[in-house]
Amino acid sequence: MDKLINTIKKLDLSIGIGEVSRLTGASDAQLRYWEKKGLVKTTRRQSRGNKRYDLNSLMRIILIKYYIDNGYTLSKASDEIKSRRNYGHAITTFIFKRLTTIQKKGETIILHFGVFDNDPNNELIVKVNDKKVKMLCKKKKEN
Repeated sequence: MDKLINTIKKLDLSIGIGEVSRLTGASDAQLRYWEKKGLVKTTRRQSRGNKRYDLNSLMRIILIKYYIDNGYTLSKASDEIKSRRNYGHAITTFIFKRLTTIQKKGETIILHFGVFDNDPNNELIVKVNDKKVKMLCKKKKEN
């Protein structure tokens, strides 16, 4: 499982504008405008390939869309994101540093984040099923 997690950490994941639009609810025109304003960055896989959005850009788009949907101007949304720019990095670091295993049981994905630093007898387990998330503190199994 360690090899799988290391492979996931090294992936260069990106998605196209249509999928980003579908996932976030932001229109293609909005995405292009936000890119033109320097709020979102894109990459190209090949010299003439389509623009692609990486995970960091996707997170920024989700945040921009959230703020705009909640009455912020684009300028104010940008200011809010800049003031919170380390949030995405912190989330990514937490996942990549602490995620130890991933399992699937039926329709549920089970994420193991290892033992608590202040309580090595218990571990954090997260169960994700559809749109439901359960965080559980479980006794660490003896090997």
